[in-house]
Amino acid sequence: MRFSCTKIKKFARQLRESSSSGEKASVMQILNMMILGIRYGFSPLEYYIYGFDKQLITRKEKLSYISNEKIIRKFRPTLNNKKWIPILQNKLFFFLYYSQFNFPVVQVYGFYFPGRGFFFNGYPLKDENDCARWLNKSKVKSLVIKPVGSLGGKGIMVFDEIVSSEIMGCNDGKNYSLKEVFSFMNNDIGTRQRKEDSYRGYIIEGKIVQDSSMNVLAGKSLNTIRVSTLTSDNNDILVDFGMLRVGKKGSLTDNLHQGGYVVNINVTDGSIDERTFGYKGKEGPWIEEKEEKVKELFPDGKVPFWNDVVLLAKRASSVSPELRTVGWDIAISKNGPILMEGNDNWDMVIAQVLDGGYLTDDRREILSKYGLEFAQ
Repeated sequence: MRFSCTKIKKFARQLRESSSSGEKASVMQILNMMILGIRYGFSPLEYYIYGFDKQLITRKEKLSYISNEKIIRKFRPTLNNKKWIPILQNKLFFFLYYSQFNFPVVQVYGFYFPGRGFFFNGYPLKDENDCARWLNKSKVKSLVIKPVGSLGGKGIMVFDEIVSSEIMGCNDGKNYSLKEVFSFMNNDIGTRQRKEDSYRGYIIEGKIVQDSSMNVLAGKSLNTIRVSTLTSDNNDILVDFGMLRVGKKGSLTDNLHQGGYVVNINVTDGSIDERTFGYKGKEGPWIEEKEEKVKELFPDGKVPFWNDVVLLAKRASSVSPELRTVGWDIAISKNGPILMEGNDNWDMVIAQVLDGGYLTDDRREILSKYGLEFAQ
């Protein structure tokens, strides 16, 4: 009964949110929402963003989508062993694991946790004084400092210039003292991370200089490609979704939660779709089509180095036991693709908004081998 009450409250809240977002539901639509919610787990938000309110959409088309409830409770737990997921969720684990296979990954210099951090060259990283000594010796010219376990771009600091061992120039145009940087990290570790993140601490890594072909809006963000892989029961690896993420002009990241754009990629040839999407409002969750035509900013309307991107994603998947559905975030540097992150929760909701229902006949056949059956 407790679960039912929670579900009813969530349904009512999203129904109110849809109304405030300009979506006025008729009595028949509300009944339809309730049926889809009770039988298949779809929320009012999904009802609208998947276009279920359109009169011409058939029942079969609706059931080609997986509800977020089914994704969380059925799809991910079946395909991904929770004991292996930490190598994706923890950025330090990710670097240590995938670097062993000589994949092109971001250079990680160290890990910071108050009083217990370290650099990989053996120097301690317990406070800002340790960091200042390392900066003096290392002579690095730029850095990225990011939470080891956060999602959505929270807490990331990109320093384009190391002015001195005490001052760093951020990509927001301001200079920060090392004391200010460590004060921010300490506060974030002790407050937000304690409540929100599975892992606490920060990693210190090198800054990627992206290939000019990816800096399409002349912004400051590192624009990335998300490629999802699905591994069949006989270990064939299918690249089943691609998404281009672009930070808007002036944005510091390409993340949707920071105002970024997303565009579907045709996985067969790397061609970019005509339509560009982003959050309605500042942080979503409502997603809508935008006026920007990202495809026109790329030569031939295709993602650069696409074949290399696909190969890298497949190789990473091949050494990830019991992680059968992963969204790989890949950047394009001057030297080619770089494996940035892997995501077990790679946001299939956005994928289905961009590319339609996930449950094609081919995918249903693969999923059935794992005992995953969905209504049709």
